[in-house]
Amino acid sequence: MADKLLKSFLAISLSLTFLLLSIGVSNAEIMEVAREDRGRTIYLRPEIHWPPGTGPFGVVIVVNSSAGPKDAFLTVSIEPLTKAGIAVATLDTFTPRDVQATAVNQKLVSSTQMALDALFVAEALRRNSRVRPDKIALQGQSKGGVTALHAATEGWRQFVRTTKQPFDATIAMAPSCELQFRDPMLVSPLFALMGEKDDNTLPGPCVKLFERMKSAGQPVVWEVVEGANHAWSTYGSYLSPNLFSIRNCADEPYYYTRKGFESSLTGQVIAFRQIFSRCGARGYMIGGSHDKRPYVLERAVKWLKGMGW
Repeated sequence: MADKLLKSFLAISLSLTFLLLSIGVSNAEIMEVAREDRGRTIYLRPEIHWPPGTGPFGVVIVVNSSAGPKDAFLTVSIEPLTKAGIAVATLDTFTPRDVQATAVNQKLVSSTQMALDALFVAEALRRNSRVRPDKIALQGQSKGGVTALHAATEGWRQFVRTTKQPFDATIAMAPSCELQFRDPMLVSPLFALMGEKDDNTLPGPCVKLFERMKSAGQPVVWEVVEGANHAWSTYGSYLSPNLFSIRNCADEPYYYTRKGFESSLTGQVIAFRQIFSRCGARGYMIGGSHDKRPYVLERAVKWLKGMGW
């Protein structure tokens, strides 16, 4: 009996030691940010990962995708950014709302809610002495990419009537551009990466949108990654039949208006609640090799360093 108790004690002690070592190695801290959201107070808990040194550092807020706290980019973005001397604040916007994922039902949490969350976190980070207040970027993948894209646009800011300071740069990875703003003006430089073979968030509508922004003299750079699908894989992917996409409007993007969504082709306005039935589709390729993911992260870091991060 005594031997069993001793072994249990040693196992627990060893586990705690590994936990403490992990915390020390990650050089991370958790910050709490409260905000009102749809009639209740939610508590955002971004985890800040610091590079070596005392700073001040530029920061990238990495917001989750439809996968919520299981979004791989909340983890894989940390090392390349911190190695480049950039702090990372990973932001799970779903858990404070008791939501785990939205890939099947995108109505559970909106990209606008997520973008506002990130703006509140950015506001708090600017008060941190270890942060460069003029170098706070937002990065997101998929639904998070839509979040970053919208937060970069003047149209979105006017639509939600926010007066919070914009991000100093935005990185949109695999965003969906079927729902967009007519005004092509940006409030922060934008870098976008899209997969050539992405059958969820098709690159075509985004390329046309970015060309429109570029023609208006806006600071936008984009790249279509050859052979990559939505998971940044070029092989080994499989079809997940229930996942939701709005790709059926790829050839007819809709503009946000106060009255609903307006067709960019016909000018017809439909109610907000109709957009999912109008544009919705089920099933797209996921998983696989993720062999283009390191390249995408490398390109994001290179762009940020060129912007002074």
